[in-house]
Amino acid sequence: MENITRVGVYGTLKQGHGNHRLLEHVERAHVGHVSGHRLYQSGIPFLVPDLTSEYEVLVELYDVDDVTLQRLDSLEGHPRCYCRKELEVSLQDGTSTVAWVYEYPSPSGRENTSGVF
Repeated sequence: MENITRVGVYGTLKQGHGNHRLLEHVERAHVGHVSGHRLYQSGIPFLVPDLTSEYEVLVELYDVDDVTLQRLDSLEGHPRCYCRKELEVSLQDGTSTVAWVYEYPSPSGRENTSGVF
């Protein structure tokens, strides 16, 4: 049986962006927000843990197979560049779920306080 893993994406992997090609075969499960993070960008986005953040970051959620997860890890340079962390994601209907989201260890570029890349 194949493993299915829920991932949350917030940048170039979202619909309408260049790296979404890795997720084109997967139906989007939900849209939600993560808190306790700041979003920075310098051409590409960086989600940085920061419990003092006063805004949420928009993520699209996908349920992916092992092969797709490996491709995402490779793209994100996990664990050498971005690190995949399991985070709580608040959904639009008021419930929450857990998803793996790629974090960056430190701020890079300018902060995007809209929370949307």
